[in-house]
Amino acid sequence: MDRIEQIKQIAIVVREKLCKQYDLGNEPPKALCLQFSRKLVVTLKNNGFIDAKVVQGKFLIDNPDPEAYSDWNVEDFDGNAEIMQEEMCIEVDNLVVDITADQFNDELEDEQVESVVIDNYCNLDR
Repeated sequence: MDRIEQIKQIAIVVREKLCKQYDLGNEPPKALCLQFSRKLVVTLKNNGFIDAKVVQGKFLIDNPDPEAYSDWNVEDFDGNAEIMQEEMCIEVDNLVVDITADQFNDELEDEQVESVVIDNYCNLDR
């Protein structure tokens, strides 16, 4: 198994365990990216990925939820503008690993993001 596949398998297992721990059922882990990312870093390091670290990222959303951004003037976005939502993810082996990216799926117009996203910075479109 190559390193990317190994990272993906670890990420899937960590996400499944944490979703059960937080009793999320089929719901995405909203506002839990830091907790999930910290646990993933520990698990990756325990499996030999010693350079794993939590990093702050931004995720492009194009249909902001007014309730989720109550402190913002979401009317300015008019449901059509794109905004960047801050989130936490993992960097390891020059890859970004995000096990909570699907938390923004209800704020996307067309595409749905997978529950575990692994890619290099150049290939990430959101």
